[in-house]
Amino acid sequence: MPFSSLSPAAGSRLRTRSQGFTIIELMIVVAIIGLLAGIAVPSYKEYVSKSKRAEAKAALVAAAARLERYYSLNNCYPSASCGSAAATNSATALTAAGIQGYSGESPTKASYDISLTFAAQTFTVTASPRLPHTDAKCGNLTLSNTGRKWTQSNGTTDDVSRVEGCW
Repeated sequence: MPFSSLSPAAGSRLRTRSQGFTIIELMIVVAIIGLLAGIAVPSYKEYVSKSKRAEAKAALVAAAARLERYYSLNNCYPSASCGSAAATNSATALTAAGIQGYSGESPTKASYDISLTFAAQTFTVTASPRLPHTDAKCGNLTLSNTGRKWTQSNGTTDDVSRVEGCW
């Protein structure tokens, strides 16, 4: 029976019934959106954390390469005992070796701060998360002059077991 042959009352009922959504349909859509958001948001946060961690690892490897170059030229790492009077703390030693004290291209957008613990024949370079970024999984990333890599949670304990997932 074609639409035009319906009575006016039946046609208006069809038009009224086909407009809008029922509350059940809306609740199903809201539940699906909530489920997708519950999966997508944590995955996105982990992705962002991994990319920031990769930035820190690149900064640590670059810093270690610069320190090794400094060592090859001076037969010691930048320190006061090496004859570099300016290298008395982490910041001045980083500057003496030509290393920036942050990860990334800009100090305002950096996610990690780079620090250096040094002596004439050894160094340990550490990347610490800069607020508001936190890295609960890995904490501080550390690299030594021997190539040893480890993570530190809250900067207090050596946790070699997490190296695989973080480095």
